[in-house]
Amino acid sequence: TVSVAEGATATVTATLTPFTAPAVITAASSAEGKATVAVTGNVITITGVDAGSATITVTATNSDTTTATATIAVTVTE
Repeated sequence: TVSVAEGATATVTATLTPFTAPAVITAASSAEGKATVAVTGNVITITGVDAGSATITVTATNSDTTTATATIAVTVTE
């Protein structure tokens, strides 16, 4: 679980094992009114929008189209 205050950010670094480069990482928030997400390389930045909770779903796709998915529970505090 990641906790982040409204208006603040938290970062998570994705470690891809045994994936080989280059992998493409995408992420989506289940509740963008609570938390938004952006990806730069393998760094996932979560921004708290409004108090509550959201689930971030992260998907990595390897060059051979193998995929892996993980979720991050997010709690946004006031």
